[in-house]
Amino acid sequence: MPEHVSLDEHNPVWMRVVKILAEQMEVPTAQIGPDTRFRDLGADSLDRLQVILKLEEQFGITISDKDANTLQGRSASEVYDYVRFRV
Repeated sequence: MPEHVSLDEHNPVWMRVVKILAEQMEVPTAQIGPDTRFRDLGADSLDRLQVILKLEEQFGITISDKDANTLQGRSASEVYDYVRFRV
């Protein structure tokens, strides 16, 4: 059974993912929820690349090109899950 993880301000990894998305897309963090996708924020290919690079930098992980392409169509909670299982 998967562990229940709260996606709120008490979850530091979630909040870092949200902050990265918000800063890159220049939107308030309150606009980003678990189901928010890059396209919902009007992200273009450069924005998506910048988010991937910031995730790598902030979390000390390497995201393969294949995974980066997959993540670009995912929700914020799916991006969080990807990061969470690698840190």
